[in-house]
Amino acid sequence: MKRVLLPATALVLILTVSAAHQTEGDTGRASADQQVPMHWNVKTESSHRPVPVDASATYRLVVAGGQLVGAGNSVGLAHIATVGRNAKISRMVHHPAYQEPLEAGPGVRLGDPVAIHIQGKGYLVFNTGVKRLRWQQEDKFNALNVPDVYQWQFRSPPASNVRDHRDRVIRTQEALGLYNVVKKDYLVYGAHVRRLRWMHQ
Repeated sequence: MKRVLLPATALVLILTVSAAHQTEGDTGRASADQQVPMHWNVKTESSHRPVPVDASATYRLVVAGGQLVGAGNSVGLAHIATVGRNAKISRMVHHPAYQEPLEAGPGVRLGDPVAIHIQGKGYLVFNTGVKRLRWQQEDKFNALNVPDVYQWQFRSPPASNVRDHRDRVIRTQEALGLYNVVKKDYLVYGAHVRRLRWMHQ
């Protein structure tokens, strides 16, 4: 077999192209990761170490401007010191679009279809008729025979030091994005307007 020797300049060129290709790919992933606005925390009364979020427990849903509450028929924020735990996060365990049931267990996972219920108000939903967030008192069913309150997903960009980062149980106190699958947008806190808004509004 003949051994082919490349000139040093050719070797440098090959290495440069490979490095450029790798950098471009990394930049693309970073750009995608930055699309997840990490505005939300799921909190308990305790400030102890983070624990897995359980669908059977009650929590606070908190952004920089306060805690998620109902304000009449609207959605508002209140100072965290004035409100106790008021949010339940229910996860869907089966969806007709999936051939198999979703991951079993009480833990709420990244990307799970979840319903958010605030005590005394109802389920938080995006109403396509009035094109705004509303409180819904009970489950209704859509064309797929799925309760339409399961409109939300907690999301987080992948981290290199966490294996299977997109498929794990979320934890209290971690920063998360809150995505509505009906509106197809993230619900975020607008610091300049001091209220909740849609990321792409």
